[in-house]
This record gives sequence, structure tokens and C-alpha cells, in this order.
Amino acid sequence: MTHAPPSPNPLGDAAATTDQVGLAARAMLAGILVGLAAFAVVVALVRHYAEASGVTDVAKLTTDAPQFIALQVGLPLGLVLAGGTAFWLMAPITQPWRRGGLAMVTALAGFVVAMLATFLAHQLGGMTALVALVPVGLLGAARAGLAARRAA
Repeated sequence: MTHAPPSPNPLGDAAATTDQVGLAARAMLAGILVGLAAFAVVVALVRHYAEASGVTDVAKLTTDAPQFIALQVGLPLGLVLAGGTAFWLMAPITQPWRRGGLAMVTALAGFVVAMLATFLAHQLGGMTALVALVPVGLLGAARAGLAARRAA
């Protein structure tokens, strides 16, 4: 009786049996775009509150200022939304540690991409360009999310 040769995959039986790279990539893109929309809202709120309060010096900013609270609440919420979207869209991936790892990468990548995009948009187009990033991010996330569902 002959035995099958051992798998060259170091994960052995824990290795995925189907190719889910397309699903993961689309889900991560959707999460990054949700993060872009969320962080655009946060930066717009912070900018609005800063202009309304007239505080231009960071040293004069207090922890009960609305722009400070918007930043402290909005940043973690944006991370959760970006990572949570990717985790939810990757539901066909049955290993939670794989989904979780990719969701964390998505949250951090979403943060980096969103901060670069929002700061650039605000510098180039002001508050109008910043607010325009919200529907762009949400529409892109919807398209990527639908593509992820089709890839599943």
C-alpha cells in the first residue's frame, strides 16, 4: 500500500482548499474605502469645529473641545468600520484568524490611505473636496463589496 506524498504546504491540513485571494482582496478594498469615507467625515468635523471655535493654536486646545472629542471618537470608530467591513465581507473564509488578520491589515491600511487622501483633498480643494470623498468612498466600497460577494 502506498501513501500519498506529504503536502509541500507548511500549513498541512489547515491550508485553504479553495482560492479566496480575490474575495479577500475585494473585501479589503471595500474596507479601505469605508475607512476613507469615515475618516473624511472625521476630518471634516474636526475642521468645522476648529473653524467654529476659532482655536488655531494646538496649545490652547482643551480636551473638552468638540474637535478633540470628534477626533478621539472618530479615529477608533473609523478603524472599527474599516476592519469590520472587511471581516464581514470575508465571511466565506472560515478561519477566523485569517479573517481577523486581514481585517486588521485593512483597518491600518484604510487609516493610512484615508489620512493621505483626506489631507491632500483638503489642501487642494478645501472642505468641498473633503466632503466629496465621502460618497466616493461609500460608492467605491459598495462596488467592491458586491464584487467580493460575487467572488465568494
